[in-house]
Amino acid sequence: MATSPQNTFVHLSPLAIADSYGNMYCNVTQPLGAVTVIPDQIQPVLLSFNLDMNTGVLTLNFSEVLDLAHVYNLGSITFLSAPINATLISSLFPTASAMMVTMANVSINSTQTASNGTSANNQTVSSNSTAANGNQTSLNASSISLSTLLSASGVSYYTLTGGAASINLTSTPNVVTILLTPADLNAIKNTSGLARSPSTAYISTATGLAYDFQGNQVVPVSPLGPLPVSVYSAPSLVPGQSQTLQGGGTAYFDPLTPTIVHILLTSTNSNAIKLTRILAKTLNSTYMSLSPSLVTNTFGIRVVAINYTSALPGTLVPDTTPPHLVSFSLNMSSEVLALTFDEAVSASSIQPISITLQPTSSSSQLDSVQLHGGNVTLVDSTVIYIQLSKADLNTVKINYNLATSANDTCISFASTAAADLAVPSNRVAAGVTCMVTFTPDLVPPQLVTFAVNVNSSQLILNFDEPIDMATFNVTAITLQSSKVARVGVENVSLTGGQASTINQLQVTVTVTNTDLNLIKQGNLLLRSLMTSFISISASLVEDTSGNAVAVISTASALQASMYVGDGRNPRLLSFDLNMNNGYLTLHFSETVNVSTVNFGGITLQSNSHVDSNSTNLYTLTKGTVLTASNSPDVVLALNNADLNALKTRGIATNNLTTWITLTGAVTDTTALVVLDIVNGGTLVLSFNETVNANTLDTTQLTLASGRNVSDSAHTYTLTNTSSTTNQLNLPTLAIALSVFDLNRIKQITVLCMSRNNSYLYLTGLTVADTFGNLNLRVPPSQAIQALLFTPDKTPPVFVGFDLDMNTGTFTLTFSETVNSATLYLYGMTLYNNPSSPTAYYQLRGPYANVSTPFNVIKVVVNNNDLNAIKALTPLLATSVLANPYTSSDTFLDMTSFTIRDMNGNNVTVSPPLPVTLFIPDTTPPQLLSFSIDMNKGQLTLNFSETVQSGTLVLRDLSLLSNATFVPIPYNPADQQQLTGGTVLTSANSFSVTFQLSNEDSNTIKAKNMCTRALGVLNCYMAYGTGAVEDMSNNSIIGCRYLH
Repeated sequence: MATSPQNTFVHLSPLAIADSYGNMYCNVTQPLGAVTVIPDQIQPVLLSFNLDMNTGVLTLNFSEVLDLAHVYNLGSITFLSAPINATLISSLFPTASAMMVTMANVSINSTQTASNGTSANNQTVSSNSTAANGNQTSLNASSISLSTLLSASGVSYYTLTGGAASINLTSTPNVVTILLTPADLNAIKNTSGLARSPSTAYISTATGLAYDFQGNQVVPVSPLGPLPVSVYSAPSLVPGQSQTLQGGGTAYFDPLTPTIVHILLTSTNSNAIKLTRILAKTLNSTYMSLSPSLVTNTFGIRVVAINYTSALPGTLVPDTTPPHLVSFSLNMSSEVLALTFDEAVSASSIQPISITLQPTSSSSQLDSVQLHGGNVTLVDSTVIYIQLSKADLNTVKINYNLATSANDTCISFASTAAADLAVPSNRVAAGVTCMVTFTPDLVPPQLVTFAVNVNSSQLILNFDEPIDMATFNVTAITLQSSKVARVGVENVSLTGGQASTINQLQVTVTVTNTDLNLIKQGNLLLRSLMTSFISISASLVEDTSGNAVAVISTASALQASMYVGDGRNPRLLSFDLNMNNGYLTLHFSETVNVSTVNFGGITLQSNSHVDSNSTNLYTLTKGTVLTASNSPDVVLALNNADLNALKTRGIATNNLTTWITLTGAVTDTTALVVLDIVNGGTLVLSFNETVNANTLDTTQLTLASGRNVSDSAHTYTLTNTSSTTNQLNLPTLAIALSVFDLNRIKQITVLCMSRNNSYLYLTGLTVADTFGNLNLRVPPSQAIQALLFTPDKTPPVFVGFDLDMNTGTFTLTFSETVNSATLYLYGMTLYNNPSSPTAYYQLRGPYANVSTPFNVIKVVVNNNDLNAIKALTPLLATSVLANPYTSSDTFLDMTSFTIRDMNGNNVTVSPPLPVTLFIPDTTPPQLLSFSIDMNKGQLTLNFSETVQSGTLVLRDLSLLSNATFVPIPYNPADQQQLTGGTVLTSANSFSVTFQLSNEDSNTIKAKNMCTRALGVLNCYMAYGTGAVEDMSNNSIIGCRYLH
């Protein structure tokens, strides 16, 4: 078997393999013959042997099965007490060159010995090795015979004269067992020094010992020693768990022991072995293979190769030498510490806490910085990289005596800092080194965040690294009300102030009163988080390495990350009163809003303590505010009536009789209150004062169906997709609801359908007035009802559709949420051309499934509609243009009664729309059932979808007498593979009938199948892949049977 195409056949059992789509293989025909057979031309190799001197049984273990009929010439087997010594070869051939060692591949060789007299084969590794040539039986057959060579060598040997060979083809077909003749057994026993122990039992074979079944001769085994560079962690591993030694290294041998080759590995090779974690760590993970180019004997004969699939075990002296740190580099710009060791170390063993940076080799603890963290690059190597932590870096940078140059950068490390890759591992040798490559910090510091506290008149600046406070310049700060400086944007450049820090990372700037009052005179600047921005010049500050801070331009200012507004009431610090002109000047602690001056809140009195009913006090009634803009100093002009009243009461005759009290005379804050809303496509909010439209946060607004409701079935919170349309700051805000928000509102059928279920509540973070004061919160219990409600009278518009021909799913997209419960499929028609169609189909329904109301709904049509559409192929719904798929022959039209929106408006009639995403039919058809009429000789196949009757391949159909696929061995009496017939169904359909050929019909009748009464299962059908195709040319998948 399997020597030529004539005797090589294959049969795969059902479900033996699957294609990339998971379709299982099925072969309903007879076994297939091979097209080409490449015969076995590889020679068998003797791998090991065992000699039992008690029973006289020699067991030979080969690399493959041998043909017992061709196991002969047992006289080619010679036993030796030891391999032939290389020194002897040199003496026999004095003109030969010395042993040559090449470094293309470095190997350690071994000899092959028998184990002991009774046990199974055991390979032991030693350094005693000679080069071997597995293809000849003597070193130089033309000049010296094997017997001469062995006799001259002093090695004890014996060549067999016969014996009986046997092979157990069932359990061990690659093992040949030879029963030695009594004469041979006794001769071996009588040969001095031969086969006395495993170390004195070697074997050599000549040509013609045995052959495999393809006639390939066993490779001879030379008397120079049979076997042993790659190093492996197991005897049969592929590269990846091994290391092939690269060029370089030093090879040498002692003339007294010329068969032993010593190789001094290069550091590259040594580290490569160490970096392979499962390699050469223990005796059980140390194996070697070699190529023939490793070494030659004195006659130029190359050593026999050892493949990695059968690598030899070796002895191992474990690594017990600790690694040493030889140098390091510190890059203060990239913030990376690189450690270079004299051998590969384990990255996972690195402990930054055992590493200390210090300015000299004998620095005090005060000047040193012990690392406490960092990210180690997890790659085992001789060089390990540590990304220093920010905390450690900052500690180093504020130490002006450390790591400023190579002259003040050393490193000390404990033994716990690192370990090598040995098993067990060796800890690094502790010590100190100043062998450093140093890169200074050249990266500018950055202002990363800042906070505003108007109450405390402070700015909090946060930098990404320590800064030098001696270089801090407050006047390099500019505050502005928007990210981009332009016309209308308020800005103030600080003229002074105090800067302080406790850690050189965060700086607190106290703004002067002059600058703060200038800021408060504006309507926007520092009124909220949204109007608090900072820009800085490079002169603001430097880091501890002298790098100027990165500029933040006025065109891209940094927004505050935290804001504390002005929550303090203004205080009256002093006042002036001129009784000649009636001018009263009030000096406040901060800028006040002059438009809020209330004369009725100002009372003048003749002394500091007067009774409220006393005639020694007077409350002003009217007057004029002379100060035109907001300011901490307000000048008021008293009217004549008030001025005369003061005079008649003896108030303000001099300094001692002029006192003042204020009660709500002026303010800098005013709360906001929501008054009403108007609900529709636009939401209108009316407030009791002007609000800053730019501060509106629509996500703080929630529409509700009534008061005291907050669940998702009765409420909807707007998203930031909705926004105000206001261009100016007004008491009224108009909000345009986004399509996203509007559709989701319409999905909730109890919300905003009329004024009765249209309410609004909002958080206290919704909007601010022009002074930054936030609105009052309106809780759900106090939700405000709409004053005016306009119902939805806009009809929905059909805007597009997708079609999946696999599942029959239409994805319909409308301009707004529609009520999917009102869908009427009869109003939908598919066309292959919108203007002059040659094929069309009007859906019949009912649909199989439809999704919940939304502006995008999914409709799954029933199988009748889907098959009817597929039957129009290739005229309709087939032409795929691109990926993502679309189609040039698929258009959909809707009548007005097809669907309605949530308010009962019918969809707008529009011209047929082309499909947006078209997923062609890629689902194979399935054979659901079949029937056979043996009187008429007709077979009817019923499929899951419309198929092309013209693609039916009758030879891919088989009738069987039972539910088992082709049996092994093949029995033609159990099935009939159809050979021909005539398809009777002319149109494409999901039911196809064909007339059996007379030959098939008569053959079926002659066999024991499809003959019993209905209900008795002896009529089955099996079909192969490709037996028929659907309208999209998808082949049916075989490996199924029906009855």
